[in-house]
Amino acid sequence: MSAEGTDIPKWQLALLIGVPLAAVAVAGTACLYYHSSKSYSHRKEPSSSGVRPSPQDGAADTEETPIPEVQPQAGEKACDQEPESSLKQANAVKQQGNTHFREHKYSDAIACYMEAIQLCPEEHKQDRAIFHQNLAAVYDAMAGKESDKDTKTSLLFRVVDECSKALGLNPRYTKALGRRSKAYEAVGLVKEAVMDITRVTVLDEKQGQDLSQRIPALLKIMGKQFADETFPELGPLAPTPYLVKNYIESFYWNDDISVERLRKLWLEQVKQPNGNGDRDG
Repeated sequence: MSAEGTDIPKWQLALLIGVPLAAVAVAGTACLYYHSSKSYSHRKEPSSSGVRPSPQDGAADTEETPIPEVQPQAGEKACDQEPESSLKQANAVKQQGNTHFREHKYSDAIACYMEAIQLCPEEHKQDRAIFHQNLAAVYDAMAGKESDKDTKTSLLFRVVDECSKALGLNPRYTKALGRRSKAYEAVGLVKEAVMDITRVTVLDEKQGQDLSQRIPALLKIMGKQFADETFPELGPLAPTPYLVKNYIESFYWNDDISVERLRKLWLEQVKQPNGNGDRDG
């Protein structure tokens, strides 16, 4: 059967039109595949100069840049933290010092505590404070057995120094405060001793109660020191008539005895040049 207006059959006409179109489609597909594979291969392989090639045909660059490994410089530590073994070594040496202290080997105990301080990392302040306080305990024990006054005073000031170092690391260290207060008292620094006892009372009620029993005696010494510094040339004074009157009235029990009469008798006795009331100055 023929197509309209021609003598060519329909199936022949379809072949004449369809075959060229199919050839063009196949050729275009092959060309597109060739260019795509070539562009991908060019992006994947780096250039010999070491510079990464730029993306081709507007394609997104999804390849990640590798992070270079940082190597420590010569003489530089990879980590600034002290090893934990240093703290363990310091505590082990401290235990040796405790053993020497119990055995009254004070020189060996001092050497151990000093070594523990050197070994202990600086960030472990609580442990370092304990080592300084233990060192102060050794000096305190040595001072208690020392007969020479100057040597004893020197050891007590070492107690104060080591306790102060411990409190610089741990201001709430009541054991160091209590020990320093006793050393202050022993060297005559009574005001400082009272201040340390007051701090202990605020921080630890139980320990403060034990130490506060020393406060009345210390305040009495402070009063005497203040009087000696404020009135260095002031000698003993006779009591005032008002004080004498009140004193006599506190023992008065007989209405027949005149308080005024007793006061006059006492004043007459004081004024006698050779009487019992005579005094120097």
